[in-house]
Amino acid sequence: MAGLADLQPDRRAVLQLLVGRGRGYDQIAELLQLSEMVVRRRAHDAITVLAGGRGDIDDVQRALLCDYLVGELPASRRAEARTLLADDAAARRWARGAAARLSAIPGAQLPELPAEDEEVAEALDALDQRRERKVELEKESKLGAWLVVAGIAVAVIAAVAILAFYVGNKDDDAGTTIGSGDTPTETAEPTSSTDAKPIIGADLAPPSGGGGPAGQAVLQESEQGPIKLALNATGLQPPRALDDGRGTDYAFWMDGPDVDPLYLGFYNTEDSAEARTNLSKGNIKLGALLDGGSAPAVDAKTLEKYTRIFITRETVSGQQKPSKPGTVVLTGQLEGVRA
Repeated sequence: MAGLADLQPDRRAVLQLLVGRGRGYDQIAELLQLSEMVVRRRAHDAITVLAGGRGDIDDVQRALLCDYLVGELPASRRAEARTLLADDAAARRWARGAAARLSAIPGAQLPELPAEDEEVAEALDALDQRRERKVELEKESKLGAWLVVAGIAVAVIAAVAILAFYVGNKDDDAGTTIGSGDTPTETAEPTSSTDAKPIIGADLAPPSGGGGPAGQAVLQESEQGPIKLALNATGLQPPRALDDGRGTDYAFWMDGPDVDPLYLGFYNTEDSAEARTNLSKGNIKLGALLDGGSAPAVDAKTLEKYTRIFITRETVSGQQKPSKPGTVVLTGQLEGVRA
C-alpha cells in the first residue's frame, strides 16, 4: 500500500487539513478557493490510494466510508456507516487499511472501527488454552519433584540396608528417619516453543477486591506486528445520561511502573445493536487492533513497558478523550509469555 509521501501534494494537503487539523470540506474549499466538490473528490482519491485501491466495495460504500473516516458525515448518516462496518467484512478491511495510513498524519483524529469477531474469539481461546496448559505443567512439575524425592528416599534406605548388611548390623529395631522438613521443590515452568506469537492476559477485578464486576483481557501480537486486544467484562453499571448534557462511559487503559497511563479508547456502542444491548446489561465485548488507527500503535516491544490493564468510568461530553484516568472499576496485572 502507498503511504502519505506517495500522494500528490494537493491530495496530501487536503488530508492533513481534514484529519490533522479538524477542518471541514467547506472550510478547506474557502481556504484554497475551490469548490467543496473538488475538495471532497481529492480527499476520496487520496484515501483510496492509501487503502490500496477500491477494494471489494462499490463506489457508494467507498464514498460513505471516506466521509466517515475524515469526520465529514452528518449525524443522520454516521449510523449508516457504522452499520456497514459492523456487517460487511470487506468494508471493515478497506476502512482499517485506510485508517492505518491516515494515523501517520500528526494530530490525526479518526473514528473507532469495529474489530473482527474472529480476532476476539481467537485471542480468548488462545488464553484459555495457555491457562489449561499452565495447570497441566504445574501438576507435572509437582509430580516430577515428588518422584525425585521418593527416588532419593528409596536410594537412601537401600544404601543404609546394604551398609547394615556388610557391617554386620543385625539389630532389627534399628531404623532410618528422613527429616520432616524435607519438601519437594517445584521446577520452573517451561515455555512452549510452538507458540507463534507472544500473548499476555489479565483477569480483571474491582481494585478493592471482593465480588461485583469481573472480566478478562488478552493482548497478542498480530501477523502484521501490531497488538490485538480482546476484552470481556460483565456486571458493570450501564452508562447513563446526566442532567448537564454529559454522560458516563467506559474507557480502557494500560500503565506500568515507568510509564504514564496509555489511553486505548472508549467502548463504542454505536458500532452495532449487539454492543448497545450488551452494555445496557452491564456487559462489554471489545476487540481492537492497536495499530495507530482508532487506537494507539502498540507492538510487542512497546508492550513490554506495560504491566497492568484497567477500565475506568468517565464522565464525558461525546467521545472526548480523557486527559487522565477516571474512576477505576476493573483492573488486572498482565501475565504470560511476552517474547
